[in-house]
Amino acid sequence: MDKDIEVLRQEREQVAKDVRRGIIPKRVPVRDSLSLELLIEYSGKDLLTTQYHYNYEECVEIMEKAQEIVRGDNFGAAFARNPVAAMLIKGKTNFMSKSGFIQHPETCVMEEDEYDELIADPETFIGKKIIPRKAEMYSVSPMTLSRLNGSSPI
Repeated sequence: MDKDIEVLRQEREQVAKDVRRGIIPKRVPVRDSLSLELLIEYSGKDLLTTQYHYNYEECVEIMEKAQEIVRGDNFGAAFARNPVAAMLIKGKTNFMSKSGFIQHPETCVMEEDEYDELIADPETFIGKKIIPRKAEMYSVSPMTLSRLNGSSPI
């Protein structure tokens, strides 16, 4: 059995290397992409509390349990969406539902008539318009803006 696992590991590694190197692989690598929320619940942990507080050992435990249902060559799952951070910045693009799942409401952070402004100065446009529209805490008040520009608000 261990020999079969090692052969499968080597095959999976080789098809991934071939793709990255531009070589036509023996077969198309399969990447499972299950949601982290599903993997947390499948591991038997409480979704709401695990998203707020976890450590390395818990992450390993969740990923090892996930191996029971993951059938691809590799899978990606990361603790990238921190619900606490989203709450602190008053994020408008992610929020946690009562059941603990991250929700993504339909939001629009750029209007059709703003493309010229984006093209003219992408950094300023994103920093002063897009980011504040995505997260209320990043809105810049006129007083703060005047201090950043070195001019008086009065």
